[in-house]
Amino acid sequence: MDIKYTIIGTLALMAVGTGAIAMLSNSHEPSDEQDEIIEDSVETEENTEEETLSEEEEETEEETEPTEDNCEPDPLPLHLNTGGDTFTIAAWNPDEVTVLLANWLGMDTNEVRNAVNTNKIDGVKCVVFNVGGYCASEYYDSMFIQGDDLDVYFAEPDWALQFLDDDSRTAPISDIGIPEYQFGYMYDYTLEQCVNTNGVLKGIPYIACPGCFAYRTDLAEEYLGVLDKDEMQSRIGNWDNFVSAAKEVSDRSGGKAALADSIGGISQAYFCGRNKPLVIDGHLDIDDTAKDYESLVRELWDCGGVSKNDQWTDEWYTNIQNGDCMGCFVPVWALQKNTFFIDANCKSYGKWALCSGPQPYSWGGNMLVVNPYTDNGEEVRDFITSAIYEENMFKFASQSSSMPNNINVVQQLIENNFAYDDVTSGNIGGQNYLEILDGNARALDLKGLITPYDSTIQSDLTSSLSYCLSRKSDFDEKLDLIKEDLALNYPELEIN
Repeated sequence: MDIKYTIIGTLALMAVGTGAIAMLSNSHEPSDEQDEIIEDSVETEENTEEETLSEEEEETEEETEPTEDNCEPDPLPLHLNTGGDTFTIAAWNPDEVTVLLANWLGMDTNEVRNAVNTNKIDGVKCVVFNVGGYCASEYYDSMFIQGDDLDVYFAEPDWALQFLDDDSRTAPISDIGIPEYQFGYMYDYTLEQCVNTNGVLKGIPYIACPGCFAYRTDLAEEYLGVLDKDEMQSRIGNWDNFVSAAKEVSDRSGGKAALADSIGGISQAYFCGRNKPLVIDGHLDIDDTAKDYESLVRELWDCGGVSKNDQWTDEWYTNIQNGDCMGCFVPVWALQKNTFFIDANCKSYGKWALCSGPQPYSWGGNMLVVNPYTDNGEEVRDFITSAIYEENMFKFASQSSSMPNNINVVQQLIENNFAYDDVTSGNIGGQNYLEILDGNARALDLKGLITPYDSTIQSDLTSSLSYCLSRKSDFDEKLDLIKEDLALNYPELEIN
């Protein structure tokens, strides 16, 4: 069921056939000797032409042997067990797993979705937890402890590293037999998220989830005199400029409007821009990052540049709806209908635009990982190959709110001014939103920065900072408490 190689192999054969036809159509003129043969016998001419054609065809076959230039190389050796009777895949919700299964099996997405609910796909079992991605790791822990059948599963970058570092739960991608050139058009930062602490690639990031800064165009014109996205970007293109613009918005609105929606939103961008990891050689190293983060957020808080309501609360939604907040940090998956961004824009739909923001960042994501004890290695390879196959990436763009992780595909979507749906396009005035997101995805550099503790530290620092600012308490004391909690939960860390 190797979809990728079947299709490429067919194209290669077509190329060989075309080359043979071209050579035949340019065959040499008959020689004098051949002219004599023609005069002597028509039958001899026909026999000679048949022999010439046969020789030409043999030469063509020899000259068009598969090379790196004219044919896809054979798959690499497979180092996984095979022969199982059921291919089992697990995910926390049905959204993307059904799309990938449909594209692999050549079925309609709705048909697959209905079949998944009743486990009626021959040879395939889909386990769906129906929970948030942030807690899915606990369900996978349970499956491994119980010894449940499992071949492929989905992982979030926030917690994936604990599985990527465990050789009993994830197989190296080299074992799957997929050559590395197939990952050459993926965004670099997504591959960094799939490498374990020993530098081994153990996940396949089939989507990219870059973020951007969304802003109210009418309020930007009123408070900043900004008329387009390029002007807006020039005003907030780094954190210093962002703070300056926030102060101006607060001043000109009489303290009514904040530039940023929440500390939580700021954190998504800020922590993607750090210049060193939070844990170095087993030693916790967060003091400089924490103080810089506090300084930035406190300056925004004090000038009214960031909303003082916690993200996801009713008050937070109300602030955006009423124009008390003129901008939001938004990932690609939130631009479509039935997401927090669209819900928050119910009173200002169509008045928004996007720019890159102060820092390229990613928010969320997904990767495919493989149980090293799978007994369906061939199906695993076929499924993953299908997921990253370029033609299926184009289909995926219209099937999912996430961005396909293929720079070539995204570039073509940009050229076609693609929009996932009319709701997305209408809210931002028809803006080519993938152009902004593609730029941020290309610019984001996470090399050497990812540790298994990042999500916990970011969450702890953000919630503690919000608490201290709202209650005017000392952040240094909170930072000490954070370190104590980390020491209890992660005894392997060295903490001063």
